[in-house]
Amino acid sequence: MKSYELINLDELLDNINEVVNHIINIINKYVFALKEEEKIVRIDEKYKYDVNLLKRTLKDPKLYISDNGKIKLAKIYSYDLIDNLDTYENRFIKYLIKQILINLNILEGIYRNINISNALKGKLDFSYFGNFNNLNTLKSLDLKYINNNIRKIADINILFNQIKNSNYYKNIKDEVFNEILLTNIFISDKDYNYCYKFYLNKEDYFIKFKELFINDLLSNNDVINNNKNEIKLKNNSFIIDIKIINKTINLNIENNNINHNYKLNIANTFLPLLNITGDIITNVPLINIKSYNDIFKTLIYLVEEDGDNCPYCSNILEEDSCSNCGLKFNKIKINNKNYLWLYNLLALPLGGE
Repeated sequence: MKSYELINLDELLDNINEVVNHIINIINKYVFALKEEEKIVRIDEKYKYDVNLLKRTLKDPKLYISDNGKIKLAKIYSYDLIDNLDTYENRFIKYLIKQILINLNILEGIYRNINISNALKGKLDFSYFGNFNNLNTLKSLDLKYINNNIRKIADINILFNQIKNSNYYKNIKDEVFNEILLTNIFISDKDYNYCYKFYLNKEDYFIKFKELFINDLLSNNDVINNNKNEIKLKNNSFIIDIKIINKTINLNIENNNINHNYKLNIANTFLPLLNITGDIITNVPLINIKSYNDIFKTLIYLVEEDGDNCPYCSNILEEDSCSNCGLKFNKIKINNKNYLWLYNLLALPLGGE
């Protein structure tokens, strides 16, 4: 894995494949809990009871009958033991399956997009910011490597589809887990234990991303101030204030008294996803990214104002946006020239013929 990469995709896919094998083992052996189901039965039938149920029986007048003037017990509180697949551990496995599938779909979409588009419909320079949809970088990868990973993902998805059609999966309720409690089954059962550790070992990508992102910005922009978690930069007519608070990078970008604000977080998933909120809302998969400064450059993209046509899709522009492609911009003047500041390119899909 290269120093600027956040994840080893080959290793991740191999690990996911191993998780699938352990989940199949779990389905085949059906680890379940015995659940007590209470019922009332005639006293001449076979029944199970405990001390508490016997006390309830003796106190319940509905269970007695009169027989030749004598009061006799006719029925009793009992219970059956039934198999219950819907356990805490199995709900976790179902949650894990759904989380993995979300990430696999994102990854597959990234790889398949390379075959969809290699140029914008408009006149923007694709190579300038195309890698934020990962196409530009992916185009430089070996096609055999890409197709091999697409095949791996397809094979894993086939197994997951079989799992989703199983009685095991269908009989377990959905639950969202913010944290996973360590139970005896997670400790003692090797298949549950592997899945549990796989989930817990999700890498915290923020620390490495912050280091790569900030260092790239410092190297490619004029530094006005660098005070650890508070940084001020200049890029031509743009002033950039950066504040790092906990696991959030706050960007304030100003030009001609116009400000745009963005918050950058890393989503807690198996893949490193850059979650951007603020003046745009989007997720950027940090896969095969070679320049983290390019992510920033996309937020300060300038084109000279040239008529009413959208520089992204060539549609007719409205006052500050394009209703066709969703492009948003500000009109600014630099050195007596009129420019469009395109500030939401990261949130737009790539076009192409």
